[in-house]
Amino acid sequence: DMHSNSTVLDAALLMDPHLPSRFSSSGSSSSNGRQLLEMQAESWAMYQQQGRYAVIKNPSMADGHSSTGQVAIHSVLLPYSYKILLFGRNLPTSGPKSQPEPGVGGNVSTVYDVATGTYVVTPNYETLFCAGHTVMSDGNVVAAGGDMGYGYSWMREGRDVVRIFYPSSMKWETLPGVKLSEYRWYPTQVNLPDDRVIIVSGFLDDPARQTGKPAPSIDVFDYKSKSIVVRKSRYDLGKSFFTNITPGYQLYPAVFLMNWVDPANPDDVFLFMYTCRTGQIVRFTSNNNFIPMWNMPGIPIDNMCSSFSAMGSAVVLPLKPSSNYAFEVAIFGGGTQGKGMDCKGVCNAPAAKTVFRMRMPKASEALKGNWPKDWVWSGNQKYEEMPFPRVFADAVLLPNGKIVVLNGAQRGVPGGHIDGGSTAKEGAFTAIQYDPEAPVGQRITMLATSGIHRCVLRCASVLCCN
Repeated sequence: DMHSNSTVLDAALLMDPHLPSRFSSSGSSSSNGRQLLEMQAESWAMYQQQGRYAVIKNPSMADGHSSTGQVAIHSVLLPYSYKILLFGRNLPTSGPKSQPEPGVGGNVSTVYDVATGTYVVTPNYETLFCAGHTVMSDGNVVAAGGDMGYGYSWMREGRDVVRIFYPSSMKWETLPGVKLSEYRWYPTQVNLPDDRVIIVSGFLDDPARQTGKPAPSIDVFDYKSKSIVVRKSRYDLGKSFFTNITPGYQLYPAVFLMNWVDPANPDDVFLFMYTCRTGQIVRFTSNNNFIPMWNMPGIPIDNMCSSFSAMGSAVVLPLKPSSNYAFEVAIFGGGTQGKGMDCKGVCNAPAAKTVFRMRMPKASEALKGNWPKDWVWSGNQKYEEMPFPRVFADAVLLPNGKIVVLNGAQRGVPGGHIDGGSTAKEGAFTAIQYDPEAPVGQRITMLATSGIHRCVLRCASVLCCN
């Protein structure tokens, strides 16, 4: 049983904020709005319908408290395992909650074993915080960019390096002599079928600092030769290219490899690129040029920003034969569009409830210039609404084609202060499930509620099942 060493709550203590008062142990609501279930049969029925959060004990800790050994800002599920590579920021300036666990020291990387609740330290000293990362065809992990060393003796510059993590040896390697074209803090990485990695954008530094300027450029890393094989500056890409028409929104843009093929140029690939309020379809040609093909319509809500610096979360919906493998992206939540890291009056603005969907035509139609007219309509509007607002959410595609949306906050934006990088508050504790195939108005199901704040720098992964 995967939960044999977990602090799995007894069914009688399962907490949920939406239960009628007849289920509460005291007959009245608790101060935090959660009530306790008493009846085992109804507890089990609720568990089956809504799932349950459980905190996993770490038996190696003296008091058994749950610990991954690391502030888990980035997570990578290692193939064919219950192990997750985690890295983030373990620095004294990040406050008491970021103090290293025993044995971790100044390292910023561990591998956490969900099946045992324990972790091993995987030393890395080129700062991994805010890097990009992808899993390659052989199961190794490439992570490009990151953060500066902050002047600590055990941390080195990480914004322009490329590293590889080898699960077989549980070790990192920083590739000697391989440097990105410019510093990249919050870049996005996308794998190509031939094991090249497109590394998009980022900032030169944290935008709160004077050196925090956008890096609207692209590098292509060839995993086979362990080298940068394409370097495209903002000038090479041109004024009409995606990264240049969104100059202030280069933090983790959403970039997806599309399933399109041009029979006349079968080695070209197509990219869906989106950030804040702006999207573009881009062709990456066999002779290494990035060509913008189409600009998406803007979001029909003023001052709303999604899928930028983790403000919203985007997923590619399942590619199904019944829809002729149509390519469609859904974007969940977001926040108010600010004017810099000082928030400019929107620090406490409510998050967005929206779910936007963009359905693309077949490649043959797009190549003829037949593009979508607008976002997918849901009833009489161009978006759906979640039960409550959510910014900094995780949207995770499940094997059954449904999507779980969890974590995040109901208020706040990126920026405001350097430590933590956001003004997120009022945690969005209750997860939801979104069924893209259900009728409009019946797609969202409320799931279980967590008692833990996971407001901005957080992650979620789907585990394999046996």
